[in-house]
Amino acid sequence: MTYAKYASKMFKTIHLSVFGYCVLIYALALSATAAGFVKETGMGHIGVAYPQSAMAATFNPACVVEVGDRIDLAFGTVIVNGHVTISDSQVPTFNQKASTSQCKYLPANVFGNTKRITPNLSVGFNGDIGITSSVGTISHTLEPFGEGPLSFSNLIAIPQFTLAYKLNSQHSFGITVPINLSRVKVNGLQNLAAFSLYPDSVSNKGYSWAYGVALKFGWLYHITHDFNFGISYTTGLLASSRHHKYKGILPSKGKFQNAAELATGFAYNYGRGTVGLQMHYYFFSPFNTLHNSSNSTAPLGSKKGPGPGFKDMIFWEFGADYNVTCNLTARAGYVYINPKFVRRDNVNLDFIQPVLLSIANLFTGGASYKFKTFELSFCYLLSPPRKVKGPPSPSLAGGHIKASTGAIHTILFNVGKEF
Repeated sequence: MTYAKYASKMFKTIHLSVFGYCVLIYALALSATAAGFVKETGMGHIGVAYPQSAMAATFNPACVVEVGDRIDLAFGTVIVNGHVTISDSQVPTFNQKASTSQCKYLPANVFGNTKRITPNLSVGFNGDIGITSSVGTISHTLEPFGEGPLSFSNLIAIPQFTLAYKLNSQHSFGITVPINLSRVKVNGLQNLAAFSLYPDSVSNKGYSWAYGVALKFGWLYHITHDFNFGISYTTGLLASSRHHKYKGILPSKGKFQNAAELATGFAYNYGRGTVGLQMHYYFFSPFNTLHNSSNSTAPLGSKKGPGPGFKDMIFWEFGADYNVTCNLTARAGYVYINPKFVRRDNVNLDFIQPVLLSIANLFTGGASYKFKTFELSFCYLLSPPRKVKGPPSPSLAGGHIKASTGAIHTILFNVGKEF
């Protein structure tokens, strides 16, 4: 196979690396997007059946009615470090090492406020004060894909508005309107224009904004005084715009999409604390932008154009807290993420997905201390280092992909106050 044919195959798939990285950081709520929900994150993201903070609507809108009048301010950082190496390729240009994140410190700033209107009716608002940021980059020109360093950046904000009603002592219901905002910029992929339906909207076009609106529904059921069940469902984006400046590289003309989500769980209060079990399921398959395979032969930017190939994904979450004293509460948790959400046939065609495949376990811990007029909480989340090695790939001219990620650390603090 000639160099030009190798380049042709890679042209059709190189965009997946940067786009796939963006999608995961935004849509899947891994360590970076767990930012801000400090109490819940400290015990394995347990919150669907366990109201704990003014960010409760993120897990279950129905929980807001039991939070009361409260305000929470969370801040911190997510520390990421990883790289991929392509070696043994017959095309020397393909053999290189690249960082999976130019920005190793991702900021986390989230605000939440709940207000009781009547004894049975509450409203809430929560969302990013700043904007969660993700950046993927290769610090030099990646020939023959374009000119200048290859980079991709995405900024995300998701303000949410909630209305919750307590029907009786056992049943509460809620609805949340999440407004999704996205800002994208892609550089260094100019030559992909030759394989796109929209060659003028591929790379180096500056920042592109898009928005989308979804709905989230929740139910909280007190089975007994100490045993709760909760369930919530978030739709995909019911109305959204497109990243018009990059409609020539992203599937479906740059349409902004997000996975639908089903979350359900139990929480049991054993006297000195609470234990919880949850399941999160993310529906990627209905959305072209997220589900299309990188093996697609359709042109870039088309409805069936190459995409990150994500399959539906499941999280299992376990956690507990313990009241050490009347003022001090300790927390711990564990999250298992099914790593097979990326199609195996996509792995060797992508610079970033092998790293994503290696993320399967998260360990969490935290504590809260109640002072006279406010409460201070912190949490720590760890994703252990992992490595993945792919087999020889025809698209890489026989090269291997070796991906590794160092430990991912999330450190968050929260100041909360009840009124």
